[in-house]
Order: sequence, then C-alpha cells, then structure tokens
Amino acid sequence: MRLKNKVAVITGGASGIGKATAIRFVQEGSKVVIGDINESLLEEAVKELKEQGGEATGVVCNITNREQVAKLMNTAKDQYGSLDILLNNAAITQSQTTILELEEEEFDRVIEVNVKGMYICSQEAARIMVAQKSGVMIGTSSLAGTQAAQRCISYAIAKAGLIAMHNNLAKELGPYGIRSNCIVVGAIMTPLLCSSLPEEAVKATKNMSPLHMMGEPEDIAEGFVYLASDEARFVTGTTLEISGGGIIATEPL
Repeated sequence: MRLKNKVAVITGGASGIGKATAIRFVQEGSKVVIGDINESLLEEAVKELKEQGGEATGVVCNITNREQVAKLMNTAKDQYGSLDILLNNAAITQSQTTILELEEEEFDRVIEVNVKGMYICSQEAARIMVAQKSGVMIGTSSLAGTQAAQRCISYAIAKAGLIAMHNNLAKELGPYGIRSNCIVVGAIMTPLLCSSLPEEAVKATKNMSPLHMMGEPEDIAEGFVYLASDEARFVTGTTLEISGGGIIATEPL
C-alpha cells in the first residue's frame, strides 16, 4: 500500500497507460480522479476501479479547457480532501507526416494539447499543492522527445517540451515540498499506438528491440507508482526511461 490515503488525478485515465496506472494506484491504496475526454470510456474505467474495491471518480475533461481542468483538480480536493499526485498523461499523436507536408493546423493542435494542455493542468494542480505544501507531478513523455525520429516533428517537440516543463516545475515548486519528474516511454501496446501503427511496423519494432518485445501499459504504471510514492522522496527534476532498450518505433509513441 505504497500510496495509502494519497489522492491522484490522472489525465487521459480512461484507457492505455492512464487506465493501467489508475488500476495500480488504487491497488496501492490511492483514491483516484480520472479525467478523460471520452465519456463512455471514462464511465467504464471508473466502474472497473470501483468493482476492484477502489475509490474512484471520473470527470469529463478536455485539458485545453481551463474551466474543465480546474473542475478536475478541485474534484480531488473537494471530494477526497487533497490533491497529492498529478499524472500529466493525456496526449494526442500526429499523422505520419514529414515537415514538408505537415499542416500548420495539425502542428498547432498537437502543441495545444500536449504542451499547453499539460501546462494548464500543472498550473491548476500547483495552486492546490502549493497551498497544502506537498505534492507530486509526473509527466508521460516519449523517446520521440529525446531521440531523433522520422515523421513526427510536432509530437517530438511536444514531448521534449514536457520534459523541460517538469524539470522547471521541480525547481520552481520544490521549496513548497512538490516533486516533479517524467517517464520517457518506448513502444507500448496502447490502443492509441495500435490504431496508428501498421502490423508490419509492430513486427519491425519488436525485432529491433533488444528484448524482442513491446511493452504493456502495466510496465509504465509500475514506474509511476514508484515516482508517486515516498520511496522516491529524494527524486525530482529527472526522467526515468522505460523503453525496453531505447528503440524508436516507425510511428509516434
């Protein structure tokens, strides 16, 4: 029960890495508030968490909408008494497009969600955490943000920016007892990745990996549990790579 009595907000928590982490968090004793833009998936995820004996609430939330984000963060405080953990996980990918072909509208949308949206979430959570003088923020970044990759420049810029943002949050908010870190993920079999990655690319990625496999959302969830727990009380302003050997897939991760 490494997260006993902790209250966590997880954005993009209705599927993939977010949902797997929500499941692990409640297993470790945390109360969880899930934010997601997909209402039907959100309801299913909350139902599943409650069936497992967890305390969970869902809030429909577009992370680019400040009012909805503020409602998400305040739900944690008002319903459970605090906001101890923010998992900045919600994100979108880009089409497999080179810089010569990428439309400005798509570039703007990726940056708006993956950078500005997570900034809004961090700012609204910080207002609560600073007042209580404690908290943990963790971001879901990607190998695309640390290594050169083809046909995903807006996504790569966003994921690199996410690392920089959480490093800065660590410096600014550390004096208030708030830690901030990122996990850099590799090729993980999420619904988002599977829907965008051709079968041949999945096989190629597995063959390229030193472990000859792709990761599962649960592999990343274990890292989030560690960073959110008091076991990592002296860990801040850093990135933890969970990538099965650092192989970049042929599509955004």
